[in-house]
Amino acid sequence: MTHNELASAILNRVTDGLSGSINNLSISTEQLMDEIDLARADIILKYDGTKKLDLRTLEQTIDNLPIVCQPYNQTLPCAHLVPAFGSVSTVDVPELSSVIDGESLTYVGLTNKQLDFPVFYDIRDIKRQKLRIATKNKPYVWADRDASFNGKVRLYFFNLGPYEENLTFISVRGIFAHPSKVHADVINTWDQDYPAPGHVKNMILDTLSEKYIRYYRELNVDHKRVSNEQRDLNA
Repeated sequence: MTHNELASAILNRVTDGLSGSINNLSISTEQLMDEIDLARADIILKYDGTKKLDLRTLEQTIDNLPIVCQPYNQTLPCAHLVPAFGSVSTVDVPELSSVIDGESLTYVGLTNKQLDFPVFYDIRDIKRQKLRIATKNKPYVWADRDASFNGKVRLYFFNLGPYEENLTFISVRGIFAHPSKVHADVINTWDQDYPAPGHVKNMILDTLSEKYIRYYRELNVDHKRVSNEQRDLNA
């Protein structure tokens, strides 16, 4: 089931549940898509770390992201890792999920999927890598989750070695905060299956359908009460 199909199914359930008793139903598909992402995040938070949720079913892959060379900046938290007056290779990715207990990115590497780079989220972990003889010269990536670059997370690449000159595009796979926005600029993105297992999609469908049915029923009751009060005042 795609994101669009999931939103349409919720809208149909709400319409059927209200049985035509509500005339002022105003729910847009775009609004539902945003709420689907939020409901998915709540479910991830609830079931993360249990056997009820396979995190692999929540992943999305983005291919051919262009590498951008950023000038050296002393204000960067990782500035001490960059050669003075040098530059650092970066890639911006959509906002990562913050509700899972673990790393959000499961692959960052070559577009042919033959080599992935270790990803660090904490500067202290990078320092430990650089102290080990076996890893200090190996390529690695730092994900700056604390800064926002137009709503995206910036990845910094270090120790690229032989890949420094030839690496122009990379692929990433991970769990993102807003699945609907990951491929927003890709044609036919709505044809892609929504990144969640079937039982999670059903939970989203049930939760949002019940929410809107309850909301509009209560709204209708309040509207009738106000109308009756107004009629009594005019009598």
